[in-house]
Amino acid sequence: MKNTQELCEIYNDSEDIESFYVGYIVAVDEQSVIFESISKLGRQDGFYCIPIESIFALNYKTKYLNNMRKLVESNAFVRRSIDFKEKLFESILEYIKSERQLCCIEGMNGTRLIGFISSLEDECVILNQVDADGEKDGICIIKQEDVFEVSFDTEYWLKLKVLLV
Repeated sequence: MKNTQELCEIYNDSEDIESFYVGYIVAVDEQSVIFESISKLGRQDGFYCIPIESIFALNYKTKYLNNMRKLVESNAFVRRSIDFKEKLFESILEYIKSERQLCCIEGMNGTRLIGFISSLEDECVILNQVDADGEKDGICIIKQEDVFEVSFDTEYWLKLKVLLV
């Protein structure tokens, strides 16, 4: 499935089996998977890095995905090529930091932190936070081990980036 043109349904919330991601698997290592996400309208919706252990099902070649493929094609979707290094979790954090990408970091307890990674040190992520209106909202330090999910370049975060003052 990795680096193919095969769309997948990625299920990682066993409490809500109606909720799932759709996307292309970009990279996999022993602990994480990175995928290029597709919105419900068939548009590019950023990149996500989630723990492998959180995935309980991966579907492909379904009727739903066949319809999604048609939407993707109608949007003239072009896959982006990003070269992530071996340790995917650390690699995506480095990429987000070096490219000054607005990102969302979801903690193990469900906390959502939105902002720009200013530093990665002592196994911590230092994030310059922004609020829902795109305004600066302080600095947060979170241990990397407490991060559950990382996303960037999603439609929502791109909207927020425009609002930044």
